[in-house]
Parts: sequence; C-alpha cells; structure tokens
Amino acid sequence: MTEPAETRSDEPHLEDPEEKKKLSFTEQLTEARKNSDGAFSFLMSALAIVSVTAGCTALMILLLLLPIFVFVVGLVNMGNCPVNPWIPTYLLVLGTIVIFSNLSFLSRSCCSEKVVTCCNCLQLPLNAFLIVWFILGNIWVYGSLGEVNTSNSTIIHNSTLVDNPDYCDPLTYWLAFWLITLVYVALLVTIVAGLATVGALRRSHNGVQGEETPIVERGQ
Repeated sequence: MTEPAETRSDEPHLEDPEEKKKLSFTEQLTEARKNSDGAFSFLMSALAIVSVTAGCTALMILLLLLPIFVFVVGLVNMGNCPVNPWIPTYLLVLGTIVIFSNLSFLSRSCCSEKVVTCCNCLQLPLNAFLIVWFILGNIWVYGSLGEVNTSNSTIIHNSTLVDNPDYCDPLTYWLAFWLITLVYVALLVTIVAGLATVGALRRSHNGVQGEETPIVERGQ
C-alpha cells in the first residue's frame, strides 16, 4: 500500500516546472531545438532563454548606461574636434535618440496606454532617422581616419603655437569609431550565427529523415 503511494508522489515531481529551470543553458537550448518547428521558432525560444540569464541582465544595464555616456562625451567635447566638428554632434544626437528609445521601451510597463501609443508612433521615424544618422557617422568618422590626430591639440606654424586643425579629442573620436565598427561586427556575428543555426537544423532534420527511411522500407 505504501509503495504505490510513493510512486504517485514521485511522478508529479518529475514534471515539476521548477526542475526544468535547473537545466543548464546548453540543455535548455537543446530542449528548445527539439521542440521547435523551424528555424524561426528555435530562434524565438533561444532568445527567450538568453533573456533570463545573468549575462543578459548585465548587458541590458550596459545598454541603458552606454547612451548616457555617449551623450555626455559628445556634449563635453562639442568644440574639441576641429578635424570634423560633426563627430561630437554625432555622439550627442546618437545618445539622445537611444536614451529616448530606451525610455519609450521602459514606459510600456509603467505608463498609460496613451503614452505608450505616442512613443510607439515616434519609434518608426526615429529608427529611420537613426539609420540615416549612422550612415552620416560613417562618412564623418571613417572619412577622418587618415588625417585625424588624437595626441597633439596644438602645432607650431611659422614659429607660432596654433591649434591643430587635424586634432580630435581621443575619447570622442575613438568612441565614435568603435561604436560604428561594433555595429558591423554585431551584424556579421548575427549573420554567421543565423546561418549556423539554419545549417544545424537542416542537418538535424536530414538525420531524422534518414532514421525514418529504413522503417518505411521494412513496412513496404
């Protein structure tokens, strides 16, 4: 009488959702791949898993603080980049747009529906402007790469100490440079990861078909 009761009490324990939370990150991804109908479904499941990790939380904090830092650097060095005065302006505007985007995203959980709707309406034109602004940043930053001087703000000209026209504050210039470059790096990594995911799913699908083929032949 006691043994069946213990067996029944153990069965629900195996299906307890809390046990699933104890799976490792790799095991959760493997489970998501098994339960996914296709590449898009697996990608959505993988993003949901990654979003609850500690690393993602740290990344979210960084993404919230980074635009504030970018805004401050651009504001402080507005007149400190004669090689191209648009570079500090690029950082200032970029930081402002990203800060607004972050605030509009956070407002979805704490503001009224009217405020959320208004923010969502502004998001599309802001994203379009951000793409144009990013292209202009490429022109300003990469266009100054061959002539920029980030070490000497003054030079001697005709025995007179004058401002260096090729100077730019090092933090301002290299921050703008790496922000643009990291966008391309992230884009490349995303493309490679996407292709690798699709390839893995195709191999897994072909392997399942290969295992099912002998069974069909025996039935015939």
